[in-house]
Amino acid sequence: MLAVGIPVFFSKSILASENFKAIDEEQNLTAWKNILEYARWSPSVHNIQPWQVKIENDGNAKVYCDTTKFLTIADPKAAFSYITMSVFVECIRIAADNENYACSINYHQPVKEKDLQLFADIKLNKASTTPLFNKELLKQRKTSRIAYSGKCMTNETKEQLQKVCTDFEIQFGHSAEEKKVENILLLNRDTLFNDADNEKYRGEIERWIRTTDEEAHKTKDGLWNYCMGFPGKLMHNFFYKHQRYTSDWKRKIIGRNYLHSMKGTKDIIWFSGSFENFTDWINCGKFLLQFWLTLTKNKLVMHPFGSLITNQNAYAQLPALLSHNNTLWFVARVGQSDDAPRSLRKDLETILIN
Repeated sequence: MLAVGIPVFFSKSILASENFKAIDEEQNLTAWKNILEYARWSPSVHNIQPWQVKIENDGNAKVYCDTTKFLTIADPKAAFSYITMSVFVECIRIAADNENYACSINYHQPVKEKDLQLFADIKLNKASTTPLFNKELLKQRKTSRIAYSGKCMTNETKEQLQKVCTDFEIQFGHSAEEKKVENILLLNRDTLFNDADNEKYRGEIERWIRTTDEEAHKTKDGLWNYCMGFPGKLMHNFFYKHQRYTSDWKRKIIGRNYLHSMKGTKDIIWFSGSFENFTDWINCGKFLLQFWLTLTKNKLVMHPFGSLITNQNAYAQLPALLSHNNTLWFVARVGQSDDAPRSLRKDLETILIN
């Protein structure tokens, strides 16, 4: 009887063990999908969304970056691409906090030999967490390129933003001085034309231009004219038939319309600090998302002026315009706006690696 009973006992144990394992794996998969449904709304440079995720059965996931999407002309060190990836991982961490998971994250400096490079290992640990931000802010956060309300940030909001900067050892610059704000807006407008006149730079951006609703919904990435505030045909011709837009009078019209979209801007912000290596860029990405979500929590939006940093001519003018001599790595306008058009994001199934 004992000889018969022993195999039966172990068979039941094995079946039970396999059943629990299957339940655990399904729970982990569901948790990851819930988290990534929020994280996929992460902002990225030109909305390139260079991330891919492989979910593993033991509560782990690997985050990869697709370097074929990196902007090698505008961002030769890939600094802003890695910031983009860091922002995405921080989105995962914040969404996981809301699901009562703490994240253990191990970052990997990518190797240049591979197109798809490991960026981070993430492990979910069940925990009783107190989320720093409500995960719904990840979906509410927007880049707003439309006119702002004309109201300045409150002192309370500035104090909250300053705290985020202090926590990450980022130097926070801010100005509501009318002339300084105007000069930054004008420089940003001029840089738009300067970048477009550079054939190599324009060629790199062209692959991300979406000038019809059909094209935008097909790719679900890139710079959609609907969100950029330009008619599709005008935006298409400006990039693909650029020689038509070199005359002064046409640029005056386009420039005037562009500045009109900046109407009501009262606050300009900028960041400076360590910006030399991969570790710095990871820190900047974590910080940037927390700063942006703090704005969102206070019903504010932001419009980054990335070209002012990546364009050498524009960057050389910033210290004088902002009365700031430290290493600048970010400039933007912030404020209140109506509900801005929302850029599309790739579906979850698209970013998952099977």
